[in-house]
Order: sequence, then structure tokens, then C-alpha cells
Amino acid sequence: MRDLLSIRSYSKTPRQHKHAYHQLVLPLQGFIEIAVEGEVCLVRLGECCVIKRDQNHSFKSDEASRFIVADLENLPFHFINNTVYVFSISSPLKSYLYFLDSQLQHRVNHEVEQHSLDLFKLLLERQNLDHHKDIRIEKVLHAIQQNLSHKWTLNEFANLACLSLSQFKAVFQRNLGMSPMQYLTKARMEKAQALLVHTDTPLSIIAELTGFSDASTFGRRFSQYFGQPPQTYSKKRNLR
Repeated sequence: MRDLLSIRSYSKTPRQHKHAYHQLVLPLQGFIEIAVEGEVCLVRLGECCVIKRDQNHSFKSDEASRFIVADLENLPFHFINNTVYVFSISSPLKSYLYFLDSQLQHRVNHEVEQHSLDLFKLLLERQNLDHHKDIRIEKVLHAIQQNLSHKWTLNEFANLACLSLSQFKAVFQRNLGMSPMQYLTKARMEKAQALLVHTDTPLSIIAELTGFSDASTFGRRFSQYFGQPPQTYSKKRNLR
């Protein structure tokens, strides 16, 4: 077989089967219930289900739901021995699914489809296989990514998650392996680094976009985090 990306929907009547290739199911709209080797998994938007070669499985979903499905001869190496069936996908992969949705419905172009598949595989290579996160924590993560400039507090996070402050901190740590503020700093620093490397956005604007009061404060925090000042990235960018 050749590797294939497609858009599919499924019925409410499950049908058990297996196949001689790996399959990944990623919701675009709605959700799906997938039973893999007897374990029932609910796969929502922002998640992916991995069905490995020769694993018995069945699908059940509302027919209005839609999914990107990847049929693959090979999986990234770190997928092979991992026992996680469902995991949360990265923001870049989540965004890429919407491009695929539009592209696959636009026209048949084998060259574009092959490049699209290659990029999909590359994003999979960079994907962490964490167990899918508590939906209450997912809500907080989404809010952070949508508004990194906001001066977030722990109480705001806890309110978003509908948890007490102590409960929220414990659930967040269990899901992410770090504190909420450590995650917020990581998200801000990664965004700042990407803006420095890939855009000509001034430091003062990057500081504002990532939640810092001024470029000086941003510069100190960036240097502490990465071990070099943001100007280093600006110089590299200007030399290209």
C-alpha cells in the first residue's frame, strides 16, 4: 500500500476489523469512540488515536463528525513501543489539520498531496505521546496559547478549570509534569524564540505579545531561559 491522508466520517454502527497498516484518526469536527483491542477510547478535537498494524478495532461516531485519517506503512520510531492509544496533538499539528482539510477538498494534485504527507510525517516525528490531558486542563492550555500577552494569575487558571486553587495546581502538575507558571513561561519563551527567528518583529512588540511589560524585562527573562540574549537571534536573522 501507499501512505494516504483522507477525510472520513463514520456511522453509529460499529464494525470490528483490522488491517495490515497503521492508522491515525484525528478529529476535525465532533468526536469518535474507538475500541482498540477491547479498550474503548473517546477521541476529541485536538487529540489523535493510534491504531497499529493488525490491532482489532471498531469505530462509532455521529455521521456529522469528520476526521483526518492517515493510513501509514510505518510509524515514527517513538510510536512503536508506546502503549498510548490516544494523545493530545501539538498546536502546529492541530493547525496543520485545517490546511489539510482545505487542501484535500480543493483538488487532486499528487505532488502537493505527497508534500502534504511528508510534512504531516515530520510533525508526527516531533509529537510527544503524552496521555490525553484532563479536559479542564486542556481548556486552560488553549486559553494560554490564545492570549500569551495576558497577565495570567493562578486564580484565573483555576476558575477556567472550575477547580479550587489547590486542586488545579495538583491536576495541572499531574497532567503536564510542571507547574502552571512553568508552563506559561515555556509557552511564552517558545513563542518569543519563534518570532525572533522567523519574523522581523521588534523586541518591544515581542515583549508585549508574550506578556512582558517592556523589552528590558523580556530580555532578562529570555537570557535566563535560553542562556543567550534575544539580540543574538536578531543578528542571525539579519545575516540571512
